[in-house]
Amino acid sequence: MLVPAPNDLAFFSSKGPTKYTGADGKPRNLVKPDIAAPGFFTRSAGIKATNEYVKMAGTSMAGPHVAGVVGLLKSSKADLTYEEVYAYVTKYAFTKTLTPEPATWVGKANATLPGAPNCGGVSDASFPNNRYGFGRVDVANMYDNGKLKPVNPNPAC
Repeated sequence: MLVPAPNDLAFFSSKGPTKYTGADGKPRNLVKPDIAAPGFFTRSAGIKATNEYVKMAGTSMAGPHVAGVVGLLKSSKADLTYEEVYAYVTKYAFTKTLTPEPATWVGKANATLPGAPNCGGVSDASFPNNRYGFGRVDVANMYDNGKLKPVNPNPAC
């Protein structure tokens, strides 16, 4: 099994860019994902017993982190708009030690899988990128002395 370090993205994580056709009929590339969250073998509640815990991986583990951040933001300021929440999540994302995609993943019995560094031609070292988006969600960075920091609801991208 390929086990990433805490600041790595799991090898099976989807990466961008994503393509879509706008209302004007023109194709566009979007940087995706917008944000990353902890989700690789995360301890969570199980469903077989009231005291069961399991370790799972994927969006089903990362999604609750982001939902929890949104819940904390809304509990601090209930009238936040979608644009303001998006701005908080993206502006205050953690980027300092996130690991770039390796050229090759090494797994069990030294089996290798190809990596996808600088996916879609966007450097893994610049943010937003097609690996982590704006970075890893970081609720602590959104607050200063228990109060929400200021944010501009017009994201850079």
